[in-house]
Amino acid sequence: MATTSEDRIIPVGNIQKAPRGRKAQVNSDLLGLLKKVKPGYAADLRDIFGKVEKDERSKVSQSVRAHWKMCQTSKPSLNYSPEGYLQVSHAKA
Repeated sequence: MATTSEDRIIPVGNIQKAPRGRKAQVNSDLLGLLKKVKPGYAADLRDIFGKVEKDERSKVSQSVRAHWKMCQTSKPSLNYSPEGYLQVSHAKA
């Protein structure tokens, strides 16, 4: 049986989608803490992330930036203590 273009038209409800990429996971504790950060203050994130090893810092920083963007309008300033604990505040203009 020959296939025609009519055979390839399906209702939108029948579209099958394969999942792509990673699902964004929102950490409600982190989001709640970041919402409270006012200019001139910083959030100490040691209770959420603990000590962050150097090879994990870029991944953790990206997650914090994404959460910051959800609840703040300014850019974040991320700093790691010598022990590896992350602190975030409003970046100076």
